[in-house]
Amino acid sequence: MDRLEVYDPASGNSDENLRVQQLLDMARGIKERLIAAPAEVTRELGHYAYFNGGEYGAFHVVRDTKTIAALTHTAWFQDSLQFNAIAVAPEHRSEGVARRIIYTLARAAIVRDIDDLWVYALRGSHASKIYEHLGMTVPPLSDERHPHHSRYYPMTASPRAVVERVGDIAPFTLIGELPMSQ
Repeated sequence: MDRLEVYDPASGNSDENLRVQQLLDMARGIKERLIAAPAEVTRELGHYAYFNGGEYGAFHVVRDTKTIAALTHTAWFQDSLQFNAIAVAPEHRSEGVARRIIYTLARAAIVRDIDDLWVYALRGSHASKIYEHLGMTVPPLSDERHPHHSRYYPMTASPRAVVERVGDIAPFTLIGELPMSQ
């Protein structure tokens, strides 16, 4: 597992799209779902992408030897990188995969002169604990860039601070073009 690939559900196969949907459900706290027809899964993933960054958003996946092992969805804006979802399959947790994904994309944000990295996390979730460990904090309520939503709350940090805090680990090799707003 050394590549972080841009993934397009519109051109993915039905098994991979179902896996992406399952990982996305994990990230969103959805515990049960009936398996939908492949076209419905592709449509739903497209809707998620459209409403979470649109043309500036991208799914990324990490593959093990058998399947997609981890997923993230990000939105690349002019001044900020937003993590909309991140999930690691249970069999790959505690291997540092999520930390390595965030580290890799934080480095890419630095190259683009982005100095605001943020996520929405479920309160008390495994993901929120990872973000805290990476130095992300909840911004003050007066920070209008990061509105608070019901069960989700924002966490933010500078990509440089995240990279420094993580230390010297091997980033994933990024495969595919990252979107960018003007």
